[in-house]
Amino acid sequence: MKILVCVKQVPDPDEPVVPDVSGQWLAPGAGRWTMNRLDAFAMEHALVLKDTAGATVEAVSVGPDRAEAVVRRALAMGAGAGFLAPMDERFPDPMAVAALLAGLARQRQPDLILCGAMSEDSMAGVTGPMLAALLFLPFASSVVEIAPAGSGQSIIRAVRELEGGMAEELEIRLPAVLSIQSSGITPRYPVLSHVLRANKQEIFRPEAGAPFLPQPRLRSLETALPPPPPPGRFLTGTAAEKAEKLCDILMQRGLL
Repeated sequence: MKILVCVKQVPDPDEPVVPDVSGQWLAPGAGRWTMNRLDAFAMEHALVLKDTAGATVEAVSVGPDRAEAVVRRALAMGAGAGFLAPMDERFPDPMAVAALLAGLARQRQPDLILCGAMSEDSMAGVTGPMLAALLFLPFASSVVEIAPAGSGQSIIRAVRELEGGMAEELEIRLPAVLSIQSSGITPRYPVLSHVLRANKQEIFRPEAGAPFLPQPRLRSLETALPPPPPPGRFLTGTAAEKAEKLCDILMQRGLL
């Protein structure tokens, strides 16, 4: 079984973000980037299948040159090969990203494609479904558990997380695309020797990841931080006086 895992570089969620000079996107204030959290879960699921079912794992990212770092992170975690499809846009159109990924998938012919359910920056959650549609493959979202079904490797068993604490178990014939939700597993932390080895591995950069790039469906008009919240008001006095003041405020605002 060959697995292709899609990983995205996103601003470090622990760092504050600031708008760039054009107001088109938010950049990390400290300039730190990381692998999208749900993509790390997708990579861990792929590596578990590598350890238990002998699968081969490859990682691909779409983005500028700096996105090479998340591909190397995937190699350090255990992926056997890494690919970076160049794209200069900081927040690219999801359809263009899906088209590039589909082009590479046609070249690599994976049995299973995994991606995070959504990214931490745009939180659109549409690249996976678009990728499946472009490849005419079955798709399941919010998957939290994956295992081969039976002794062969032509069918995968996937458990989906549903609302209300429910779950759905599916058997899907490969090839297929799955988007991964966070689950009970913990993405592995690469050891130093694997990091050093990954730093020396070649990152393949396909010349043309897709036969064509569709016209953008999405255009960012402006990106800005939310306005600061209004200052709070502290009530003073005894408990009875503060309760009376609070009732007056609520009545003035029509809440009582």
